[in-house]
Amino acid sequence: MSVKEKLSYIIFILLLLFLLYCAAWSAYISLRYEPFRAGFPAGSHTVEENGIEYGVYQHGFPAWTGNLSIGPKQKVDRSRPEEVGVSLLIWPRGLHDYEVAAWFWELVPDENGTLRVAVRHVAMLDERMNLTDSVENTTETRKLYEENRDKIEKLYRLAQERWGILGTE
Repeated sequence: MSVKEKLSYIIFILLLLFLLYCAAWSAYISLRYEPFRAGFPAGSHTVEENGIEYGVYQHGFPAWTGNLSIGPKQKVDRSRPEEVGVSLLIWPRGLHDYEVAAWFWELVPDENGTLRVAVRHVAMLDERMNLTDSVENTTETRKLYEENRDKIEKLYRLAQERWGILGTE
């Protein structure tokens, strides 16, 4: 076999492997994320229902990751300075597992005076709403988790109702 034939064979094998990777990626993304998009307008990553914004984001090729999000559309009430907003970010792992983060945020003015969301703490949770042993779960984060447990429970319940995930029972 000549060098040219060997090179053609290697290129053919690499092209075939790339096509197999593309097919596997496409199948996984479709199986994993498309079921979460039920009820979303075509081409949209978010949908709002009853003041709650649901999001489904999948990263582009070649990444195998993405996330789901649930949080209030109406941001925190600035007339109540103690109020902290809570949103969930959910990362599907594999075909049936999830990693969850509760984001504790507030609105703060930027240099132009426009209110922007500022994430203050992130609590890593399991699928049953228990704090994990993650390094992000500091004493302050644990305190915010306890103070906002009812908001987190509501978001878990909404994830269960909409997507059939994150049951707390």
